[in-house]
Amino acid sequence: MIKANGKLWLIEAGGDPFDLVKALNLLNISPRQLDGIFLTHGHFDHVTGLIALQGKSTPIYLHHRDLFILPQRIAQDIEGQIVKLRGGEKFEISEDLEMQVLHSPGHTPGSCCYYLPSEGILFSGDTVFTGGFVGRTDLPGGNFKLLVQSLQTLSHLEVRHLLPSHGPPALNNGRDQLLYALRTLL
Repeated sequence: MIKANGKLWLIEAGGDPFDLVKALNLLNISPRQLDGIFLTHGHFDHVTGLIALQGKSTPIYLHHRDLFILPQRIAQDIEGQIVKLRGGEKFEISEDLEMQVLHSPGHTPGSCCYYLPSEGILFSGDTVFTGGFVGRTDLPGGNFKLLVQSLQTLSHLEVRHLLPSHGPPALNNGRDQLLYALRTLL
């Protein structure tokens, strides 16, 4: 979750839909308050929480190459909310906070990471995890060679905090974790 200038941006919407709403409620946030939801890719474990948001007008950002991966029921429910990303977009979260969309294919054709350069934060989805682990490439649309290329590109960023969608974050050593994952693949 990114909160800045009275706006709320959710990164990922996986898990049980009711758990998503409960988690938001614990933070005193109504789903109606969300200004946008950024998905790193279209796998079910990253999008099932969207069921709780059907019928809302919240924009849902997803790379266009992952539209085919979305579970059919969810795709139908959120069809009018999807904003198709291509990679390279920049979102001004606040006056001094920009978020960049980095297309990082490999785990899926449309995998994206979201990078806040001023904070050194990378939301890496399933592209890279801590401990030298990376996203699977044996699922439909996965491509090991593209994943390695994506990691090589990401390794040049000034990443202080690596926030994957699964497992523990890497706080203050994000770039080291990126490089470690890359070394394990080469």
